Amino acid sequence: MQVYVLYHTRVDAFGCNNDKCLGVFSSIEKVEKAKQYALQQKGFKDYPKGFSAVEYEINKQEWLEGFGIKIQGNFWSGKRVSNSRPQPWQGCALPTELFPHLKRRMLNKKPMFVK
Repeated sequence: MQVYVLYHTRVDAFGCNNDKCLGVFSSIEKVEKAKQYALQQKGFKDYPKGFSAVEYEINKQEWLEGFGIKIQGNFWSGKRVSNSRPQPWQGCALPTELFPHLKRRMLNKKPMFVK
């Protein structure tokens, strides 16, 4: 069984992505209906090109090979060599929603942009 996750992304005043998961739906038609509803709401109607949907298969495990990046044959764990995380007053330091890891899972998927 396939499900579709609807996201909205915009770049905020600090240049950071502000991502929102709008819901999980059983069909692309329901995704389109949810998008049309969101387009009538404040904020979303100001950023109409920020919508995307990703298809997922139920009960299919992702990230089977772990995570990290190979750079020129070397495995990079993702750890930085120093504390380069911005301070809270610099913006982009805190997640924009309670479940920001949903967006990370989306990186493995090719988004289907909703018309």
